[in-house]
Amino acid sequence: MNELLLYVEILLPALIAGLLILLTHIPLGAKVLAKGIIFFDLAIAQLAAFGVVLSALLLDIAQEKWLTQSIAVCTALLGACFLYYLRTFSVKFQEAVIGIIFLLSSTGVLLVLTKDPQAHDTFQQLMLGQILWVGYQDIAYLIVFTALIAFLWAVIKRWNEEMAFYVAFALAVTMSTQFIGVYLVFASLIIPALGSQKASKPWLTASFIGVSSYVMGLLLSALFDLPSGALISWCMVMMCGVCLSTKCIRLSLKS
Repeated sequence: MNELLLYVEILLPALIAGLLILLTHIPLGAKVLAKGIIFFDLAIAQLAAFGVVLSALLLDIAQEKWLTQSIAVCTALLGACFLYYLRTFSVKFQEAVIGIIFLLSSTGVLLVLTKDPQAHDTFQQLMLGQILWVGYQDIAYLIVFTALIAFLWAVIKRWNEEMAFYVAFALAVTMSTQFIGVYLVFASLIIPALGSQKASKPWLTASFIGVSSYVMGLLLSALFDLPSGALISWCMVMMCGVCLSTKCIRLSLKS
């Protein structure tokens, strides 16, 4: 009984955080997939991680969380605004530039971390995240930040729908990268959107993939003491495959 309560105490905040992140990432991921610039999210997530590393290590302000967040947001927003400017170019050109941004921000993180004696742990945390360490104070922050993203998206959308997407995307990815890591950010954005392609109820299907994957991944992570971000990503791919296979079988039966 005590062991069960311990699991609930650890996993419940992590699960709530994952659900809050999915609230923004599912619609944003569907938009990314529709645009055809699949690795846009990976580049912005890596930029946000680069901003966190720069602020925490180069400027020695790790204790000033608000300043760290501000620099990370500004870094991601600058990247998003630059890609917004390139939106009229061909998808091939945009993908090439996105790849370069990802390359520079990834290698930039590595260059900065050479000065950190715990470089390996820091890099692993940025990539895989530390969702099991999420507390209720972090959840309060996520709720406020999610509401802010929704508000800004709604306000800016009246003026410029495309700009609203890029701003909301940069803010959402900056928020989530620090909790779930770059890899799981990419998974949460793209995999539910991919699995819900041509579904009769895309939002419901994407939500099912996302929620079930977070539940399974967190439980497996706690039971087998394995990285939660990696397990959730694998569960998400599996659930995506189940949904797509089920859709293909239904279509073949109808024909």
